[in-house]
Amino acid sequence: MRLNARIAVTMMFFVHGSNFGNWVARIPDIKAALNLSEGELGQVLLGTPVGILIGLPLVSGFIVRFGSRRMAIFTMILFAMMMPLLGWMPSAVALFIALVLFGLVSSMNDVSINSQGVAVEKLHQRSIMSSFHAAFSIGGFVGALMSAMFTSIGLDTQEHLFAAALILISIGLVAAPNLIEVESERQTQRRSPFTLPTRALWGLGLIAFFSSIGEGAMADWSGVFMRDEVKVSDTLVPFGFAAFSFMMTFGRLSGDYLIEQFSPRFLVSMSGILAGIGLALLVVWPTLPISLLGFAMVGMGLSYVIPLMFAIAGQMPNLPAGAGIAGVATLGYSGFLAGPPIIGLLAEATSLRVSFILLSCSIATLIFWSYSVRNYSARRIILANAAD
Repeated sequence: MRLNARIAVTMMFFVHGSNFGNWVARIPDIKAALNLSEGELGQVLLGTPVGILIGLPLVSGFIVRFGSRRMAIFTMILFAMMMPLLGWMPSAVALFIALVLFGLVSSMNDVSINSQGVAVEKLHQRSIMSSFHAAFSIGGFVGALMSAMFTSIGLDTQEHLFAAALILISIGLVAAPNLIEVESERQTQRRSPFTLPTRALWGLGLIAFFSSIGEGAMADWSGVFMRDEVKVSDTLVPFGFAAFSFMMTFGRLSGDYLIEQFSPRFLVSMSGILAGIGLALLVVWPTLPISLLGFAMVGMGLSYVIPLMFAIAGQMPNLPAGAGIAGVATLGYSGFLAGPPIIGLLAEATSLRVSFILLSCSIATLIFWSYSVRNYSARRIILANAAD
């Protein structure tokens, strides 16, 4: 049962990441089909974060009422079904509305599968959350490959997204029977579906916030930095984000071992040091080899922070796992969304290198914020909850 449950949750994280991978790969085609400018596309794509921020305060209440197993299965199907809907939108306004729904369902599926991950972690009585997040990263990569494959055989955007949705729903339904019922999630008293982070989660949430600022900045600005500051050819522009993504995945695959061996305070501090130094290298020596090293250091440094914060939030006493994860995720996503536009505004007012210096300083504050997890031990919490 334990092995099956772990595989099932891993498959759910993979499906979630693949949904995004397939969708993101088709954004240029949808931009061309709707004849959108870069500015118009940017405004339309804001629909996803708007939906995410709407969904996160709602999902913990639904998990309490229906359980994370049912929510994970239902939102997995709905999330995949949203993909072909995006490809069929006839206008920018319609696409924006569809992306709000896409983001809303995405956030609900995200918290539900993370709640399942916390429950499976209790069964195994050791840290395995980071490996689940690695499956998400791998899923995103495979989703992009699926897009390339479907494009190469001549499928248009709608056909590709519909085929991908069927495949991913099939994978999710194979995993669904082995997801676990978590009785402690269900509460008999009435609870509002709308829930904001509690005071106990603010320390964890701020760590997630500053870590996610770095992730968002790398996703949106690494290519621009490689082109404008490192001055590489167009062929090499994606290599900065590739180095970041590769080490992010590697770090998550090894993150469970690190979480078992070291305290959360030490790991969060090292994250701030490693990612901060990586960004400083980008600014001081913007050459191709040093830049790739810098992006790789940022990816490794930030890789295990979010899984660790989710693991601790999902195991906190007297707080449902869904509520804990949703609270931390709300603050974390806020950082992910705030990072790129702040970098853009700073770069316009000064330069991209100066904005990266300030980004390095903000991520280095993780050393300070690590104080808020000084009393936590991920392994001790897991064992204590497993004994309940």
